[in-house]
Amino acid sequence: METTRELSHAACTPAPLPADHRSRRLAHRADAAAHARRVVRSALDDWQVSDDDAHSVLLVASELVTNALQHAEPPVVLHVSRERAGPQVRVGVTDGGPRKQPRTSPRSPGEHGRGLLIVGALAIEHGTNSHAGRTTRWASLPAAYGRAQGDER
Repeated sequence: METTRELSHAACTPAPLPADHRSRRLAHRADAAAHARRVVRSALDDWQVSDDDAHSVLLVASELVTNALQHAEPPVVLHVSRERAGPQVRVGVTDGGPRKQPRTSPRSPGEHGRGLLIVGALAIEHGTNSHAGRTTRWASLPAAYGRAQGDER
């Protein structure tokens, strides 16, 4: 009898959803933010995150990666995951800790320095974790899963 119940339960189990977490090591160079956006976009498409929510998640991912490139040592690792009970998407960037030598930038001071303010404005919550000489900056954002009919990309 138990075998019948297991078969019945297995027959009712929906197909597995796409992976709930993705990580990618990024090159410590100027095009890393663009690469991160492609990785995150792929995950968001698989999870069918709405366009409005995806825009915010992509912006936060880009800002976190840019922050790591500007202020931290390599390696830079991007993490993106979804929480089903929320629903939320969490983006994190782990770096090799603070840069030993401050980076000089040809840009004027008014052109940068707002990335973490943007993250704070868009995120439900955000923070920083330090561990074993590395730093992870993360943010959780609202995300509606499953697109409405006609919401095609």
